[in-house]
Amino acid sequence: MRHIKVEIELILKKLLEIKEYILEVETLQREKKELEKEFQKAKEEYTDLTRRVEKGRKIIEEEERKLKGIEEKFSEEEYTSLKTKERLLKELEKKEKELQKKENEYETVKEKLDTLYKEYIRVKKEFEKAEEELKKRELYYHAHMVSSYLSEGDICPVCGGTYRGKLSHWVEIGDINELKAKTEKLEGEEKELDKRLELLKQKLSILSEVIEKLREEIGEYKREIPENLKGRLSELEKLKALKEKLEEKLRLYRQKLDERIKQREEVYDKLSRLQNRLNLLEEKIKERLEKINEFKEFYNCGNISKCEKELKGELESINNLLKNLEKKEKTLQQEIEKVSLRKSKIEGELSEVARNIELLEQERRKKLNNLAEIYEIAKSPQEVLNLYLGEKEKLLEKKIKDFEEKKKVLSVKKRELEEKVKFYENVKDYEDVEKEYLRLREGIDNLSKRIGEIKKEIEYVEEKIKRKEEVEKELKDIERKLQIYSIIKTDFRADRFQKYVAEIMLRKVVDRASEYFYKFTGTYFFELEKTLGSRDRDIVVVETTTNQMRPVSSLSGGETFLASLSFAFGVSDILSGNANLESLFIDEGFGSLDQDM
Repeated sequence: MRHIKVEIELILKKLLEIKEYILEVETLQREKKELEKEFQKAKEEYTDLTRRVEKGRKIIEEEERKLKGIEEKFSEEEYTSLKTKERLLKELEKKEKELQKKENEYETVKEKLDTLYKEYIRVKKEFEKAEEELKKRELYYHAHMVSSYLSEGDICPVCGGTYRGKLSHWVEIGDINELKAKTEKLEGEEKELDKRLELLKQKLSILSEVIEKLREEIGEYKREIPENLKGRLSELEKLKALKEKLEEKLRLYRQKLDERIKQREEVYDKLSRLQNRLNLLEEKIKERLEKINEFKEFYNCGNISKCEKELKGELESINNLLKNLEKKEKTLQQEIEKVSLRKSKIEGELSEVARNIELLEQERRKKLNNLAEIYEIAKSPQEVLNLYLGEKEKLLEKKIKDFEEKKKVLSVKKRELEEKVKFYENVKDYEDVEKEYLRLREGIDNLSKRIGEIKKEIEYVEEKIKRKEEVEKELKDIERKLQIYSIIKTDFRADRFQKYVAEIMLRKVVDRASEYFYKFTGTYFFELEKTLGSRDRDIVVVETTTNQMRPVSSLSGGETFLASLSFAFGVSDILSGNANLESLFIDEGFGSLDQDM
């Protein structure tokens, strides 16, 4: 009875475990529902983020198409070139203002020159008139002085003629001195005016050269500057501003898209984690349900509460029975005490019984000997038993049969249990399963880490690709700028600048020398002529009478000397800054003249 109680208590203990499993399953199912809600929410968020990412990509593609259209219309090279030409335009405007200023100055100086020249002519005429009057009066005065020493009929020491009497015209010395002072004053004014005229002429010449140079520079600027510069530049600046605005917009869109993609990846990771947790919960729930079902099937317990109630009732019955048994045990104990009193009486009887047993043992041995004889005669042990044991042994045989039947029933139950055990033979031990779980968990963690590393590598590679595209774009911009800078570098190369300056100086020297050569010859002047297939210029001689050009090698010896002298004067004027030339030394002017100049 007590072992039944122990079995029931064990079943109840398992039942409590099963109830805990049921409660755990309910808790796990509630947790599963919460996780499913969270999973569904994360899934919706992932779908929404995917939709936003796709929408963002479409927007970026649309903006990129717009940007591409603008880039097709907008040329950075053209913009840079026009910006350079815009600076040229400003320079042109400055040059035009400067030209206007110089032209006004030229006109002012010219007016001053004309006024001064008229004054000079007036003073010169007065001077010539005064000088002529002075000569005339001095002549009268000297003639009077000579005649004062001559008598009528004397020979004149000046003209060699005969003196015929006193001169009728008398000139006072004071008038002569006064006229002489006036003449000297007029001469001084004439020289001063001449000097001022020369300075104004030089200034006009310089202004003329400057104006000519400015006109040439303005012409070059106008040739380089397109007509619709401001309009085209304004259009390009609008395109550039729009391009920069679109690029900034694209940068923000891409940044937002990257954030959305990152959020989506985070939500995807969250979904993966939730899915793993759901899978684990489902496995736990499945495991607990299997144990619950196994318990129900093993103990044929469909309703746990009912089974528990029945088992508790049965346990209570057993406890009551045990209590009754304990009471009976006490009663028996009392009976035993009574029996103990009788023991002493029975011991005596036992000794007598022992003697009787010994006698019976002797008789049994005798019977066994007889049984051996019968066994030799009998056909089987059964006959021996029938012959010897009789009715008493038949009862024992019945008990044996009952035992064998119970044995068969137990064998059937044993086989059933063995079949059930075979079902669980392939089930691994808990420790092996736990080790396998830990090993798989470690593998999953390693894979997660590896996935994270690969994602980081992918992000790193994507950043590098993005940076590569940016660098390629920057490289293209730099190459375009390099082409522009190469052109500028070539234009501003030292030899080109020197050549440019040399051309300007040569033009000035040739222009100055041409003035002197024309003064010396009255027929020829110099001019620069471009050489075919070259940027160099040759000096040629132009004859004013025929307006024909000819090389300097065609000049005669005297003309070559005058040409060389003109260039010497021209170089001297340019280098001296139009200072007055007081003296000039010519050493062997006809000794070595360059025929090609």
